[in-house]
Amino acid sequence: MCNYIMAASGNIFILTDLGKQTPQISVKFKPDYIHKDTYKHSVPEKWVRMGYVMEVKDK
Repeated sequence: MCNYIMAASGNIFILTDLGKQTPQISVKFKPDYIHKDTYKHSVPEKWVRMGYVMEVKDK
């Protein structure tokens, strides 16, 4: 089972350069992906640990 990390209130997850180069992850952040809003606020813990995404303040 996969462990998920929730973004802190007022924050979102965005792709890093490494995440943008990884098709299995970058596709989940594309505008036409049906669950893209879910991945803004909750991502697998491994994605953070491996450097595919990072948490930033939401604009």
